[in-house]
Amino acid sequence: MLNQTYSFAQRQRFSFNLTYVGKDMPENGGTGYETEYMLQLYRYGYDKARSGSFWEKKPPQREARQEAAKTVER
Repeated sequence: MLNQTYSFAQRQRFSFNLTYVGKDMPENGGTGYETEYMLQLYRYGYDKARSGSFWEKKPPQREARQEAAKTVER
């Protein structure tokens, strides 16, 4: 569904912006609603926004496929 949304945006010449919790945010193994984990999650989002890397312009899978293709070409 995300790739379809991205493709639609490309065809219509719309900008595409996506943000998400990346794999660099470790899971805590709990329910996800523990106070300490919620504070870590908030800090993660806050730091991501302050660094200027909040918005991604392509879905992460598409980016990974492009990087893999570059590696194969070399």
